[in-house]
Amino acid sequence: MPITIRDVRAVLTAPAGINLVVVKVETSEPGLFGLGCATFTQRAKAVVTAVAEYLRPLFVGRDAARIEDLWQTGMVHAYWRNGPVLNNALSGVDMALWDIKGKLAGMPLCDLLGGRCREAATVYRHADGREPAAVVERVRDFMAQGYRHVRVQCGGYGGQAARPAAPVGSPPGAYYDPGAYTRTVLRAFEAVREAVGDGVELLHDVHERLAPIEAVRFACDLERFRLFFLEDPLAPEDIGWFGPMRQRTATPLAMGELFNHPLEWTPLITGRLVDFVRMHLSQMGGITPARKVAAMAELHGIRTAWHGPGDVSPVGHAANLHLDLALHNFGVQEWSGFPAPLAEVFPGCPEVRQGYMYPNDRPGLGIDLDEALAGGSMDPGPASRRDGRPPLSSSFDEARMDAPTCPTGPSYPDLAGKVALVTGGGSNIGRAVAERLAVEGAQVIVSGRDAGRLEETLRRLPAGSPSGHALSADLSSPAQVQTLLDEVERVAGRLDILVCNAAYMPRRRFEPQELADEEWDQAVAVNLGGTFRLIRGAFPMLVRGRAPAVVIVSSVGGIRAHHRFAHYDMTKAGLIGLARGLGIDWAAHGIRVNAVAPGAILHEGSRAPVEEPGIPLGRRGLPPEVAAAVAFLASHQAQYICGQTLVVDGGLTAQLTARGQWI
Repeated sequence: MPITIRDVRAVLTAPAGINLVVVKVETSEPGLFGLGCATFTQRAKAVVTAVAEYLRPLFVGRDAARIEDLWQTGMVHAYWRNGPVLNNALSGVDMALWDIKGKLAGMPLCDLLGGRCREAATVYRHADGREPAAVVERVRDFMAQGYRHVRVQCGGYGGQAARPAAPVGSPPGAYYDPGAYTRTVLRAFEAVREAVGDGVELLHDVHERLAPIEAVRFACDLERFRLFFLEDPLAPEDIGWFGPMRQRTATPLAMGELFNHPLEWTPLITGRLVDFVRMHLSQMGGITPARKVAAMAELHGIRTAWHGPGDVSPVGHAANLHLDLALHNFGVQEWSGFPAPLAEVFPGCPEVRQGYMYPNDRPGLGIDLDEALAGGSMDPGPASRRDGRPPLSSSFDEARMDAPTCPTGPSYPDLAGKVALVTGGGSNIGRAVAERLAVEGAQVIVSGRDAGRLEETLRRLPAGSPSGHALSADLSSPAQVQTLLDEVERVAGRLDILVCNAAYMPRRRFEPQELADEEWDQAVAVNLGGTFRLIRGAFPMLVRGRAPAVVIVSSVGGIRAHHRFAHYDMTKAGLIGLARGLGIDWAAHGIRVNAVAPGAILHEGSRAPVEEPGIPLGRRGLPPEVAAAVAFLASHQAQYICGQTLVVDGGLTAQLTARGQWI
């Protein structure tokens, strides 16, 4: 009897603040299932609907071994095809079926696909900075970690630092100056090559931010830096320009992350107009079409460089890796890192050491999904609460309507015109703090490691608020901390409010006796060392500021312990102590220092339930609620509060026992 498909489910989760869609295919064989990536971040709910309403009824009951036949059936069944929603949904099923086949064979997928051509895959990382000097420092950091391929950006995609002033009355949005962007990037490459020489391969992503003729000229200007490749120089709608570009430049070209249709990649491969294909596996439909494209590319002397940003799930990264290991014409693999929450939700994540990504030795894709931590699927949630109170929302997006968020007008007029630096400003609490301070009329500067997320924060600042700035920085690097402070001085001339929110979240929990020095050192370097160096370095600006205030974002983990998280909790307790000590020492200088300690806070895109019976208020909190506490502590209303920690946890740490329990 064949093993058949018993169920097909889509799970929408966002452990690191980015919407990820994973498909789970269960079979008639007890305990046998497969996982696949179906992530289309910008339209995640549409993919979930396509899986539940269309692919599940189509595939349940069919033979799970017939991968090619099922893929072809799924592609043509709707008649209209080759669009991103259907391709991603179908990819989730396709990858899951390959995962199942590997498990049945008892082999890692790369071995099932013909065996390994290499033991690990070379990866490249992203080095960004507002100025060339910051980019150089980031490149050096990656080289010190063993990476030999680094993508160089300067000021984010399209050069956010080079944006022109928009006309008065313009709607909110991104306004670009292509000439300033290309000149800035060329200066960055010149600085990097001068600083580190030719011992590292450099890449750059245009991200389709240039008109075709500008892209041709830019590719020619980059030739002297001998790039490993120039990524996405043209939009999919402009692929006809690859011919003229190829004739005029020797800069290697990579293309494909937005491609859905075979007619987009086929002419570039058969015409030998690019050097690397870098499609997003789920966007093109999964492993099945990717193998065929790779074979076609090999016949034409073209290598692979699959798309691997943060909006690829760890399941998708595992699929990328197994193809990388099995394909003779592998080139390089993009990798943006696995934040700690991802590694917990997806046990078995590939590991990167000294610039190489390694798989584990488990069969199939080798990765699992902890659905309890992921927050489950897109179920609407309970209709009522067990204690008889009104029902709560079932997701972060809906919860925004249930709890206080950013006010539409200022609550603290004294914050208007102040300059505020918010670290870790690319998502969640940091983003909410930036939005709240902007509503209050402050000029907000956000910093973080991901320039793209910082740009998104700036786009979300309310219309009519003072113009914001984004500065890339890694607080574990003393040099980057100083560069960040120098940039704040340059763009604003002073600093009135410093919100220290950047933090290192360990990749997973450890039994204390198994905790490695590297994990301990990293937690201390960012959470304690980076925060202290930033505050200390900001003192000269703060002491000149207007009613200056420092707010440190700690955690309830600094007050009450998490199991197997001692290294994280220790740093958060240290931050509470730092706020207390600096509070009394700097009071004489007129600088108030306080801390906030958030509890269980939902992050953007989370599908974790809002309801939480173990918390006295009955629910998890939202980032804007933490931001409200930060704004209060930064304001004149808190002028007599110094060295204190304001706990924002719904009563979690105040209770001795949960409701209905006795000691």
